[in-house]
Amino acid sequence: MPEAGLENAGEELFRARIERRFRINSALIVAARAVTGGLSLATIPIVVSRVGVAGYGTWEALLAVASLAALAQTAIGGTLVWRISDAFGRNDDAEIRRLVRLGAGASLALFVLLWPLAWFARDPLVELLRVPAEARQTAAQMFPVVAAVVLLGGLSDTLEAVVSGCQRTGFVNVVGAAAHSLNYSVVILVMLLGGGLWSLVAGLAIGGISRLAGSWLAARLSFGAVSLIPAMPNRADLSTARYSGLLAVGAGAAVLRDQTDKLILATLASAAWVGYYGMAARLSGVVMEIIRFFYLPIVTAVGALNAAGDWEAVRRLYSRVMATVSLVTGLVVVVVAGLPDRIVVLWIGRPIPEVTLLLWLLMAGSASAATLTGPGTAICRGAGRVGIETAYLALNLVLNLGLTVILVLLIGPIGTAVATGSTWAVSSVVFLFVLHGRLDLPVRASRRAGARVALAAAAAAVLYATSRLLSLPDGRHEALQSIALLGAAGGVVYLGLLVVFRLMPVSNVYGDVRALLRRAG
Repeated sequence: MPEAGLENAGEELFRARIERRFRINSALIVAARAVTGGLSLATIPIVVSRVGVAGYGTWEALLAVASLAALAQTAIGGTLVWRISDAFGRNDDAEIRRLVRLGAGASLALFVLLWPLAWFARDPLVELLRVPAEARQTAAQMFPVVAAVVLLGGLSDTLEAVVSGCQRTGFVNVVGAAAHSLNYSVVILVMLLGGGLWSLVAGLAIGGISRLAGSWLAARLSFGAVSLIPAMPNRADLSTARYSGLLAVGAGAAVLRDQTDKLILATLASAAWVGYYGMAARLSGVVMEIIRFFYLPIVTAVGALNAAGDWEAVRRLYSRVMATVSLVTGLVVVVVAGLPDRIVVLWIGRPIPEVTLLLWLLMAGSASAATLTGPGTAICRGAGRVGIETAYLALNLVLNLGLTVILVLLIGPIGTAVATGSTWAVSSVVFLFVLHGRLDLPVRASRRAGARVALAAAAAAVLYATSRLLSLPDGRHEALQSIALLGAAGGVVYLGLLVVFRLMPVSNVYGDVRALLRRAG
């Protein structure tokens, strides 16, 4: 009995340590993403004012192609996070060091294979993307540099996998926030000095270098000295090839879904439409930032808890995260989807009607994905059941490609955004059925999360209709005032609806607040 008691006490201490690090990681991620998100939104108006919407669209199209070239790195990084989390749960430091060398070798191999293709394809690519004639030569010179920075980012991914696997994901986001801050600061400075499109390349390069240096330091602080000298895989690595392959399929589906729209708009419409799409994607992406606060902490926490055999703790984690993500996502949907015209005036300084329609289409998909699939896919990765996520993403990719072809032929380039939003929402619902059929997770938590987002969409529609009765603000000051007043009203109505439909009982909220105050004290 004493031995059993000691064992139970050890399990409780391990679980408490994982939960404490989960809260710390999430708090650091919130702070880091708030800084980088704010700087990103502040940078775009300056870029648009200096190089125009078409210039900004050209940059987005080039970055989309470079991201497609590096999609394999996403699978490598995801596999490393899972395996290092597992090794951390087993206290296997030697395996962690070997995995770092393995990841570095894979990243360097991808660079050697793909970067020469970027160099030789630069001129045909610029023509394919229908870059304006005056920017064509500059874009052709920029693309190889952009591709190099994106591909070499795999080394940073490898080092960050060590930090995340050791339950220090918050450090990764602090490093990322610092790197992005340097990126956007350089862009703004060089842009104001007349650097044009090259200011975006300069910012990307400085951000990439600082991210690599910061991730190396974070790895040393979180784990210890590691080497980036490449290592060859062994038989144990081959046994995880299925996990990596499934992640690669899922990463390809996700990247293609995000970047295909830009490429279609560039080749069939114009660089300006890519710019409109890029602005709408930034605004709709705010809801995806919510799940990013929790995603890697969930993956690493579940990896450690699953290795320890504590699935009940995973179930509780799923319920808490689904409740939090759906509530916060709903509030963002109400404000952003309910007041898009005013937000664009506040952000860019003038109304851009093309952005509003694209924003609604993209937000339908991103809100569904963030709420219904975000926590679930993170748990799948942490538990080594990535095939569930891959099936969802593959379904989304097939539906998206098929519907994109049909809608582009019927209604033109805008059909690609319609296809993205609708198929993302449908496949997110399908994912929940598959998830609960394969894993023992609380179904009630998923149902309530879906209901919260549905109420948010209804509240956003009412808020938009109400705001249309008022005149559009003339400038940023008036836009800020109207957003503050109307947004607060919409948020209050949304929270009231949650209470009325018993999706957020007042007693539970009061209890959660008291718990947070006790922790803060």
